[in-house]
Amino acid sequence: GVQTCALPISLLLLKGEKVDICVTSDEGFCFNVSEYTQEELASKRHRFELEKDKNNVLCIDFASAGVGTHSCGPELMEKYRVALPKVSGKISIEIRDK
Repeated sequence: GVQTCALPISLLLLKGEKVDICVTSDEGFCFNVSEYTQEELASKRHRFELEKDKNNVLCIDFASAGVGTHSCGPELMEKYRVALPKVSGKISIEIRDK
């Protein structure tokens, strides 16, 4: 699932045999590490159809909105919406060779 880091953070997300990936932000961010690509998740309707990728997939979002897009329920309340033209920030990604 998606993990939310709402506070200033420096996080070692992937500690592997070949590289470490460290993501830092003064403003917080959301992240997800998955065995499936975004394309794979979007193209399949059932969990049993999913095919794992040979790599881990890291997704980082500076801002995200809650569920409630009005596609299958009520519209998201104004206070939970992310105004995309107004979103700005800085995320640093450091890849360390071993």
